[in-house]
This record gives sequence, structure tokens and C-alpha cells, in this order.
Amino acid sequence: MTRWHALWLVASFAISAGTNRAMAPHVEHELTPGQRTLVTGTLRFEGGHGEELKVVNVFVVAHDLRRVLAAPLQVRELLVRSAEANDGGEPDLELFFDFGDASHPIAADARDVAELRERDLPLLATGLGSEVRSRVRFPGAAAPAFAREGSLRIGEVYELADDENGATWRIEADVRLTLLEGGHERTVQGTLNARLTW
Repeated sequence: MTRWHALWLVASFAISAGTNRAMAPHVEHELTPGQRTLVTGTLRFEGGHGEELKVVNVFVVAHDLRRVLAAPLQVRELLVRSAEANDGGEPDLELFFDFGDASHPIAADARDVAELRERDLPLLATGLGSEVRSRVRFPGAAAPAFAREGSLRIGEVYELADDENGATWRIEADVRLTLLEGGHERTVQGTLNARLTW
């Protein structure tokens, strides 16, 4: 192999990687200032210190993202998020749960919370079409714990009046997470009580 062959191989790899990255579907989680800061509920963990995190909302993220050489990427996930820090830093809590169902496709604009009830929605370690990892930073912790697996199960649902953000409900759900903390795993369970917007 000549030097030119080696350079062409490296250039081809760089072009391919750059093209794949540029053409990959991407989900933007655009939130209004109120959606980033207005607390509507809590996620309270059992046992230990009974840590409780304030939740701004549970957002339904539903998109059909076009792809150039493949079928659209169906994004059907719940985003559970805490308020942003005053300095605009990352929220302490950001969890993604998948509610896509290949055997029973759910339309992006379904706005039917019955589609989400009494199902074990699996945790996504990374949001679909995103590079954001599911994580929890407990009060007093210097760094977040990344969630490796888990589930969310919505039990009680109370319908609220629609607002400018869309259809809304108050939900109660059980949450189970396996977290990676300092090279160790621990499983935590908790109860989510917050507003859900579709």
C-alpha cells in the first residue's frame, strides 16, 4: 500500500463518518422558559435517604423523522425532566422511556394517554435521535448517575384542562432504575407524580 492509498483510506473514513453524522436524524427537545423551570411534580425514591427530585413535566416526544436511505425513524418516548439550574446548567434529572410498540403503532398526534397506561415502558439509556443520556443527580452529589436500564409504569391518570402546550394530565407512575455510580450499580425504585403533556 502506497502513502496515497493510506491517505485516501483515512480521507474516505473521515468523509463517511462525517456524512453519517450529518445525515443522522436528530430530535431537538425545545422547551419554553416556563417548561424548563415551572415545577409540576416530584419523583420520590424509596429507601435510603428517600431522595426527592422536583419535576417540571413529563413530555411526550413523538416524531417521525425522515431518513435519506431508510424508513422514517419513529420516536415515541416520554421525557421526565427536572428544572434547569439558575445558571442554565443541565437539569439534575433527565430520563427517557420508550412507548413505541411495533405490533401496535401509535400515531405521533394520538394524544391518547390510554396508550401509555398500565404498560412497562422501558428506559432508554440515550434518547432516540439524541446524544443525551438518561441520568439522575441526587441532592449533594457532585456528578450524575447514568441510568443503564429500568422502566416506568403509569397507574393513575387525571385529566386536566388543555393549555397552550397541548393536552395535559396528572399522572402517578412507578419508576425503577438501575444506575451506574462510580463504577458500581444500584437499583432504585420511586414514585412519580407530575403533569404529562402531549
